[in-house]
Amino acid sequence: NVEFKIWENISKNEKNLLKKWYIKLLAKRLKKYELFTLNEVNLIASISNEDNILFKKESCKTPMIYLPFGINFNDEEFRIYDAPTKEDLVLFHLGSMAWLPHQEAIKWFIEKVWLKVYNKNPNIKLHLAGSYMPEWITNSNYPNVVVSDGFIDGKTFMLKKAIMIVPSFSGSGIRVKIVEGMAKGKVVITTSNGAM
Repeated sequence: NVEFKIWENISKNEKNLLKKWYIKLLAKRLKKYELFTLNEVNLIASISNEDNILFKKESCKTPMIYLPFGINFNDEEFRIYDAPTKEDLVLFHLGSMAWLPHQEAIKWFIEKVWLKVYNKNPNIKLHLAGSYMPEWITNSNYPNVVVSDGFIDGKTFMLKKAIMIVPSFSGSGIRVKIVEGMAKGKVVITTSNGAM
């Protein structure tokens, strides 16, 4: 990830003007530090060519190579997956909530999307898993939201769930979880930022 870009995007989405100003200031400082640090290393190896293009645009002089992310379809977890049953048609999200962009995205999804989905289909469930779940999730009374806090074995967690939710407003680079989800035969629902 290009960290300063993530924080610039967070500031764009922030409604509180004071908080927006402060996050913008942090993004500016982080950009200066990040670009300085990148010019101090010998080589940058990136899994996202877009990140390399951005670094070059920002006058980064360090040599860069592009190492695309890939999946080995000979790995057992990607070779065989069962077609989902009716019971598997649940929505799920897997990710550490220690990262502010994940919290921002899940809060938006629950408040703007999930409640509408639930009202139309009260039998559907949303499973949220990952470490550092904030209290506004663990202590909430959102309908049919199942929360698993702490370390989760992602392979087991994803196995019997069909619809992967990956809302993203502030991320950058390759969305590795989206690629893995598609490789496992999951339906992936994301935002335009997540699809980039």
